[in-house]
Amino acid sequence: MNHSLFACLIVTFAMIGCEQKPAQTGNVPTTQLTRQLAMEILSKSKLDVNRNSSDKYISLNGAALKDLYDDGLVRIDPDGTGELNKKGADFFNKYGFRQTPIRVRPGTSIPADGASRLVTEKVVEGTGIAMNGDGTQAHVEFNTEWVFADELRPVTKYLNKSAGSHKADMKKYDDGWRAVYLR
Repeated sequence: MNHSLFACLIVTFAMIGCEQKPAQTGNVPTTQLTRQLAMEILSKSKLDVNRNSSDKYISLNGAALKDLYDDGLVRIDPDGTGELNKKGADFFNKYGFRQTPIRVRPGTSIPADGASRLVTEKVVEGTGIAMNGDGTQAHVEFNTEWVFADELRPVTKYLNKSAGSHKADMKKYDDGWRAVYLR
């Protein structure tokens, strides 16, 4: 028998019993982007990167009109809308909502201009991920909610906690995934 053929047979039989391991990829993480991983990355990102303080609008919740009326802050018209009275305007101004609309209804948005330092956004749910063909970029959709500082507690009962639906573009780098654009 030829020595090289014999050596090949020995190597082949030795490899049959060996566990095959995937090739090492150096420092390149092979982590796939999941909703959980995307939410972790987005939670660590500065969410208001594309907002300035005057762009934070918080809407009134569904029960706000009745609560505002019960608390003597608004007059309700027959058409179901309300109008803040002086006490109501002063109340919102006191907590930094200086450009308070006079006409209010559930869903009316109030700019949080003076209160913006007391209001932050928190990622609460990933709603979808669309990957590009080679798996190095992704479009992520997610929901956030407002987190109000304790100083705003008296006004928060009128406000909607939901901050809305947002989108982020993410890119896979050699050290992992990063959010590159938030909107």
